[in-house]
Amino acid sequence: MVKNGQKWAKIPLLVSADYERGLGQWMRGATLFPSNMAVAATGNTDLSYQQGEVTAKEANAIGVHITLAPVMDVNNNPENPIINFRSYSDDPNMVIDYGNAFIKGVQEGGIYACAKHFPGHGDTSQDSHLTLPRVERMRESLEQCELIPFSHAIQQGLEV
Repeated sequence: MVKNGQKWAKIPLLVSADYERGLGQWMRGATLFPSNMAVAATGNTDLSYQQGEVTAKEANAIGVHITLAPVMDVNNNPENPIINFRSYSDDPNMVIDYGNAFIKGVQEGGIYACAKHFPGHGDTSQDSHLTLPRVERMRESLEQCELIPFSHAIQQGLEV
């Protein structure tokens, strides 16, 4: 698999993969976690930490260095067709708590986390896989909600 690719590479590869819900999202036999909103509904951030830790261990076992997760978007638009349950919440503080727990689990599990997608993406009303959505908000509004989880993740030690 990926580790074999390192043998063929002239320079070491840095491999990333989209594991929002764990490796089981893309690989049969690996762990598939519930959506982030379901994890946050438990009221237990330790479960988010454990999700990150397991994701890191499984990713590391196949040679993946970076998980493109967690989703740090605030789901503040009920008409959002793409983020919705992929977000932890419509409350920035819940996104911070669960997202940072996931990041800590990933990084302590031996790989890097990459907070995604982009501040404001939780407020779009278009699917970014199909078109380029626009968020028509003032910077001050973004600073009061959507930017908060990303800045907290950086302050708490997000490495990528």
